[in-house]
Parts: sequence; C-alpha cells; structure tokens
Amino acid sequence: MTGALTQVYIDVDGVINAQPDSPDDLEHWPPDTWQRRHVNFGAPMGSGTLTWNLAAIDSLHMIENTPDVHMWWCTTWGNYAVELLAPNIGIGHDWRVAPWHVRNTPSSLDWWKAAHVRHALQHSDDRVVWIDDEITQWQTSQRNSGNDGELAWLNTDRLLTICPNTRCGLTPEHFNEIEAFLC
Repeated sequence: MTGALTQVYIDVDGVINAQPDSPDDLEHWPPDTWQRRHVNFGAPMGSGTLTWNLAAIDSLHMIENTPDVHMWWCTTWGNYAVELLAPNIGIGHDWRVAPWHVRNTPSSLDWWKAAHVRHALQHSDDRVVWIDDEITQWQTSQRNSGNDGELAWLNTDRLLTICPNTRCGLTPEHFNEIEAFLC
C-alpha cells in the first residue's frame, strides 16, 4: 500500500509520557535514552513529571517524516500538546490536534478518540494508526456493555491499533509494527 495516505492519531500520557511504577517499567529502552523532568506548565495544566524516551522520539520523527503520513495529537492535552508538551519533548510542534467533539457520532461510540479514528476510516480511503494506552480497556468496556457489534469497524487492514502499557509507554516492538504497517 505504499503511497496511501496514513493518519496517525497519538495520545500522550501512557504513550509518549510513560508513567512508571518502578525502574523495571523502563527497561525496554537503553537507560541513557530516558528523560525525566518535573514541569510547571502553569494554569490550567499545573505541574507534573514528564517521562519520555529519546529513542522513541527519534522513531516518531521517522514516522512523521514518512511521505503521506499526517500526525495528530489525540489527547486530553488538546492544544496544550502543541503549546506546552512539544517544546519539552522535541516533537509535535506542527501536528494537528483532534478536538474533543466529533459530529454525527453514534451514541454507542462513547469515546471521542475512537470516534475520530472511525470517522477517518469511514470518510476516506486513508490508513490509520491509532496509538493510545486505553484502547484495550475501551474495547473491553464496549464488549461488556453488549456493544460488540459496534466494534466491527476496527476489523480492517487499513487500521493498526497500538496499545502500550501505561507504565512503559511506546516500545521498540510497537515501532516495528508501525514500520511494517507503513511499508
């Protein structure tokens, strides 16, 4: 599928910003590639600790520089991902931001992030990479609510979902999957 347009929707917390419980959660990248910084963003974001990996950021740069790839922040950070996060981690300064509201969303599709991905798949021939640490949890919730039928749109070869462990964030294996999908 080389040459096809690919939309990449990416979350922040638990994906780029790992949230480790112990040092073991960060062993999937070399120790010297991890960055950790306490940041005071000011109102309304407040302060917090960012934990990101330089090798993962380099891999994201490779993805964003791939022809016909369009990157989207799909995070509750909203525009703050561009304004406050990107200057700290070195990526995402010019990525589009998926808004929290999606028009014409079925009521059973209760997660705005899923609605964006579904919309991208239904309204174009684009391929989509969706990276969020809550995808599996959301799918399980949908199934437990009896909404299995509402998940059929996820079963397409035009969609790759990547659901990192929140404590670990993105891993080299995730980037291998993405690279294979983009080729």
